[in-house]
Amino acid sequence: MKKVESRSILYPDYIAKSVLELKPKVLKDIGVKCLVFDIDETLVPSRKNQLTEEYSLFMKSLERSGFKIIIGSNSTRDFSNITKHFNSKVVKPGKFLFKPLKGYYSKVINSSGYKTEEIAMVGDRILNDIVGGNISKLTTILVEPYVQKRGLLHKHYIKRAYKKTI
Repeated sequence: MKKVESRSILYPDYIAKSVLELKPKVLKDIGVKCLVFDIDETLVPSRKNQLTEEYSLFMKSLERSGFKIIIGSNSTRDFSNITKHFNSKVVKPGKFLFKPLKGYYSKVINSSGYKTEEIAMVGDRILNDIVGGNISKLTTILVEPYVQKRGLLHKHYIKRAYKKTI
């Protein structure tokens, strides 16, 4: 997990190759107590409902480290096969309430019980996860997609973001 130097609404605070690269000590040092995870292409391949053993153990270790975990997704499918591995709350979208809208993130913040500066949004999508999280004043962490690699624009963006890391 690397800090991104540039601060614009389009850039995350941190960038990582995967969720597995998140460092609990670093997160605690910057004041994060609650982690909001996107599902598709962040924790599992798109539309899948099973965590790998490695991801399951990692999520449990985050929980044991004292982090509250929230699933924040635009998908309305059942996540029980994923969330059975750890204690988490799921914030689902509504008809007019979805990522990247500030109203959706307000719902996430309210359900967390934490202040905005204590919450980090972790996801693979620039618009839904990073811009939405930044607008809502959350710490944002961009991870590379689990399986589906994005197009040239996304690859160029990732390269630029890595160049701006400290």
